[in-house]
Amino acid sequence: MGAAFSDALSDAAGKAFLASQASGAEAPAAVKAAVYLAALDFEAQLRTEGYDAVFWCGKPAEAELQEASVRMATEGNAIVPEGALPISNPACLPSFDANLLRKKVRVNDAGFSLYSGAAGMGQAVALPEGFGGGIGG
Repeated sequence: MGAAFSDALSDAAGKAFLASQASGAEAPAAVKAAVYLAALDFEAQLRTEGYDAVFWCGKPAEAELQEASVRMATEGNAIVPEGALPISNPACLPSFDANLLRKKVRVNDAGFSLYSGAAGMGQAVALPEGFGGGIGG
């Protein structure tokens, strides 16, 4: 899933960068917003594939990630760990970074919770610091 998420962010960043160049819009803001929206779209796509998923920002401790994973199995849905916010919260926007000189997009202090009803289990995972990819793949 990590590679697909990275590819989705890179693709969105590339399209936003090209559109900003064509329209004269501020490229860093356009790319950052596009990457943020791509994360929300990826979350929705996972739901259409039968998973309950929620991306989040924050720095939950390992114990909080484990607790959220256990709670998902008992509650039957994806859970944002203690110490984190759903990625849809505007306070998460600073977690997205676009470096146009290096043509890179990064996601910092973020992760996801994924619950599979078929398996009856879930897992909360922090993304590696600086997770992302190149602008435009």
